[in-house]
Amino acid sequence: MTKSRADKEAAFWDRFAKYYDRFMSHIYQGQYKDILKMIDDELGKDKMVLEIGTGTGKIAIDISPKAKKVIACDLSPHMIKLAEEKAHAKQINNIAFSVQDAYYLDFPDNSFDVVVACNMLHVVQQPGKVLSSIKRVLKQDGVVVVPTYCHGQNFSSRTVSKTMGIVGFRAYSRWSADSLQAFLEDQGYIVIKNFLLKSTPPLLYIVCKKI
Repeated sequence: MTKSRADKEAAFWDRFAKYYDRFMSHIYQGQYKDILKMIDDELGKDKMVLEIGTGTGKIAIDISPKAKKVIACDLSPHMIKLAEEKAHAKQINNIAFSVQDAYYLDFPDNSFDVVVACNMLHVVQQPGKVLSSIKRVLKQDGVVVVPTYCHGQNFSSRTVSKTMGIVGFRAYSRWSADSLQAFLEDQGYIVIKNFLLKSTPPLLYIVCKKI
């Protein structure tokens, strides 16, 4: 029986789960605190927050004190297991993890004030499907926070992207900052904040509302 797209992706991230935190700390380097501070600006004790592609839950756990509740999901069961263990160890009681396919989120319409999809749009095969799914579960006055590496920003970023692809971390979308914003607008979003962080590839911190 041929594995589905979701099964293949889940299997890849399951294999990578135990290395994920170490890898991300290397990738983010000094950027994580800046990204977290910017995400914090969108939060509030009355906000219902969804994080898609949570991995081992680092962002979800770190933002949970500033939200009413955080629901965090990932396609990888192994990632979610590690995230649940972390949250349990920290005795966080306003966070819930679930295994979900970002293409087909299993939540009611207009459920969330804030949706966070950090560093994941470029590694999914059909980011438009993810953005459509987000739009459905996002409240009309809600915001979506999508910090995304711009693998097509310049020659250096394209070179790094191709190298990462060889070892399995393929960027299906190699946007520049401008083309990423254009893509989001084409998907029915209005960009309300953007800030390009220096890194290789550059990371565009971007916040949108749905039209």
